[in-house]
Amino acid sequence: MSEFGFPDLPDHLKFSPVESTSAPYYDYQKLFTTIVFGTLFIAVLTYKSIETVIGRFLNVPQDNWRDIIKDAFDEYNQLKEGDDNNNNKKENKENNKKSIFLKSGAVGTKISSIRRRLVFGSIKPSLYSTIPLSTTETTDSSNPVYSNKLRINKIDLQNGYDKFYEKMKPIESTNINFRKILFGFFHPNGDCKGGGEKVLWESIYSTLKNDKLNIAILYTFTQNNKVSCN
Repeated sequence: MSEFGFPDLPDHLKFSPVESTSAPYYDYQKLFTTIVFGTLFIAVLTYKSIETVIGRFLNVPQDNWRDIIKDAFDEYNQLKEGDDNNNNKKENKENNKKSIFLKSGAVGTKISSIRRRLVFGSIKPSLYSTIPLSTTETTDSSNPVYSNKLRINKIDLQNGYDKFYEKMKPIESTNINFRKILFGFFHPNGDCKGGGEKVLWESIYSTLKNDKLNIAILYTFTQNNKVSCN
């Protein structure tokens, strides 16, 4: 008899606890935590790896980038020496107007990283924009001559390779005091003359005015054959 006066159950009806063979709750929690942190670790590692690869691809040119740029200066000097020995004034005048293109085969896929070096080295960095600096109704901003072909402008060629290289080479104690600093601004349709553009240009103006070594790089969209979006 039980303490409440009820008869005892037969043995075959009595509850007999069975030892559980499943993992305890804390084991599942531990497994879940491991999976979460493992996934986060792999995601961060993958992101950092991709960031490093893309950053190196965009910012670091090939090992012979100095030779590629120097070849353009050498070509200019050869043209100049030829002009000195040439009595054709018209031809000399045309040669003196020329910018020298870098060899496309040598530049390869490193257009952006080499363009960055040219911006660092130039007396007038805006000359290395990917869009024309002045436009008319017939100007095609998608022309590869602006975006896909690199050239050394005449004023930099006249200034000489040594001065150009000193400004564009990696930071050292010898050039840190005149090393340019690049500031990027992303603003699609930056030529629409709206309120946003006024803020944009004030920001760029302040950046340039703050230090003569500051360079403002504007990432924007320009419609083909249009001087504005109006």
